[in-house]
Amino acid sequence: MIRPSEIIDMKITDTDEGNDKINYINVVSKKIVINNHKNDRKGPKIINITENKLDGILWKGLNKYLITNLNNEIYTCSSSFSKMFKNNFDNHNPYDLKETQTKSKS
Repeated sequence: MIRPSEIIDMKITDTDEGNDKINYINVVSKKIVINNHKNDRKGPKIINITENKLDGILWKGLNKYLITNLNNEIYTCSSSFSKMFKNNFDNHNPYDLKETQTKSKS
């Protein structure tokens, strides 16, 4: 599960070069790379993207941030992102997605 603090400033890119200090999605290698995370002593967290339907969607956002506010700016903190999420998704928060994923595996 990706935490809101890991996703609010995630950039969509086609290279790993120069991205060692940020969280990003590489559309060429089909990987989500979390460099800034809660347990960063263990190094980057890498998640393979296996859903082919995401290819076209992610390429459309190349060199942009995955999540932005209405002014096309990144969220400055995870609490403001969570508030927006709750307002738009029937009072659910981003952490509810983890529960959904867990239940679907059972």
